[in-house]
Amino acid sequence: MNLINRFLGPVIFALSVLALLVMYLNYSSDIAKQGPATDIGLQASYVLFILAIIGIIFGFVITALTNPASILRTGIGVVVILIIWGLSYAIAGNEVNEVYETFKVDAGLSKMIGSFLTLTGILGLITILGIVATEVLSAIR
Repeated sequence: MNLINRFLGPVIFALSVLALLVMYLNYSSDIAKQGPATDIGLQASYVLFILAIIGIIFGFVITALTNPASILRTGIGVVVILIIWGLSYAIAGNEVNEVYETFKVDAGLSKMIGSFLTLTGILGLITILGIVATEVLSAIR
């Protein structure tokens, strides 16, 4: 496990720096004004996003193998987020106006977007309350 941590961190950092360097050199050159060459930044972000997802899955599997009890805590967290999303979906509106129709948003997609916006607000509020509670408790102690 320690070998993986020592190896994987610098490799991901090196790939990130290399991608940023390529993007910088590409955007600062005259070829960037010609069109398709500017897609390198978007393609690099796709690659980094996929590498991040692979890293998350790989890290979860390693943690699950070394500490199986952690799967229970992860499962509880996922269930809580799903419950909060279910409540968000239940209270989300499904209205569609002319602006929504120009972007081909129907009632179902409008309700889904509203539920994710509500979920984001609720999770943000929980985060802020958690930070405030932690600071108050640490000030009291």
